[in-house]
Amino acid sequence: MKLTKKQKEMLPILIFLIKMIILSLPLYIVLYFGISLQPLQEAVTEQALLIFDAAGFNPSREGFLITVKRTHEFTFAISEDCMPWKSIWLLIALMIAVPKIKIERRLSGIVSGSAILWIGNLSRIFYIVLAEQFIGYKFAMLIHDYLWKAFLVALVLLIWIVWLQWNGKLKRR
Repeated sequence: MKLTKKQKEMLPILIFLIKMIILSLPLYIVLYFGISLQPLQEAVTEQALLIFDAAGFNPSREGFLITVKRTHEFTFAISEDCMPWKSIWLLIALMIAVPKIKIERRLSGIVSGSAILWIGNLSRIFYIVLAEQFIGYKFAMLIHDYLWKAFLVALVLLIWIVWLQWNGKLKRR
């Protein structure tokens, strides 16, 4: 079967999408089988505790529950969904799926992008608690449920776009 000119132009996009589907399978395997990410959850909890302590929130911890006491006492959980692993996995898949980029450039993008996402996630936790302490629980949950989730998705895409430009895959107009 001979491809038309338009089909040939679209073939790299199809290949990219197939790679993304294949690279997303581990994400679904982790979710389907309920594979524990407790070491990452522990790291996020401990780092959040340090941040709240440095910010004067007088935190205490019991397991994955953190209680802060700035304006009033507030207890929240660092669940497995409070970790940036899904965002990091998406970024890894995006960077691996792009063709014709040297492994060193991919690894550099993955490491630096993952660090940015990790810090972005810790910032998300901090600012949600800050909103709860000074504005109220309902507003904090609104931020948690909508704004910060959208922020993390946008951050993944922004990191990927900057990485694409750094690698000459996007042309500025």
